[in-house]
Amino acid sequence: MQPSRSLNIYLLATFLTGVALSTATVAWVGDGEITAGGAAVLTLTWNVFFLMVLPLVLDWSQRKYFKARALDMKQLSSEHPEIAQAISQECERHSLPGLKMAVVDSVNDEIFSYGLPGVRPRIIISNGMLESAQERMIIPSIEEEIERSARHDQTTIFLLFAAIQIVGQQALIALGI
Repeated sequence: MQPSRSLNIYLLATFLTGVALSTATVAWVGDGEITAGGAAVLTLTWNVFFLMVLPLVLDWSQRKYFKARALDMKQLSSEHPEIAQAISQECERHSLPGLKMAVVDSVNDEIFSYGLPGVRPRIIISNGMLESAQERMIIPSIEEEIERSARHDQTTIFLLFAAIQIVGQQALIALGI
């Protein structure tokens, strides 16, 4: 299994959990416990919660299932100075406050990132890529992932999840189910 698969599993699990919770709130609306607007706010709230715990869950899964090891910039500078310099420059260019890196033992050559907007992004890199003799070959991949991390935000995904769940929820309420 690839390390980035844990992100996809988390997204699928949170979407399906949100659908189940949205469906359950329809019963509360039917019983008069909450209004349709309250149900929509609840849906948005748990999607924000899922977004906020995303880094914690993925950090845990990377450590547990992929044996991720934290890699600080001092260690990276001593072992791979060109990579460390490229990362520092890219973080400065995108105004990223501190980057957390981890190395995973994986047969797949993969780099991926996750995190919250404006908070220390996480970059996961496979051990095979980092230990390859061609440091200059992986620097563009790392720079591209840092740039993607700076502009890609999982917040949009969770807002989309909330919108889909609210539309479904409101449809069920309108149908009187």
